[in-house]
Amino acid sequence: MADHDEWVRDRHAFRGDEPSGLGPLGRQFTQLTERLLAASSVHQALEQVVAATLRIVPGADLVSITLRSADGALHTPVETAPLATELDLLQYETRPSV
Repeated sequence: MADHDEWVRDRHAFRGDEPSGLGPLGRQFTQLTERLLAASSVHQALEQVVAATLRIVPGADLVSITLRSADGALHTPVETAPLATELDLLQYETRPSV
């Protein structure tokens, strides 16, 4: 575990020295907000969320969003790869994380 001084240095390096105070993560969220506001449909907004998640989350290989319909059925409307939906289907059957 990093000591406090290392954590402070990492935090300052990550935030960056921009006048706005935005670091790399802040810029990513600003870009995502702009894309979400420009989306013309819910599906397009969800596509923007999975694309941003794939870029922002370290080590993310697959990203999907699960929604529950009014009848309780689960489905994956957006994914970054078909394998993500296949894995979601396995989770729907066993429901370990839903």
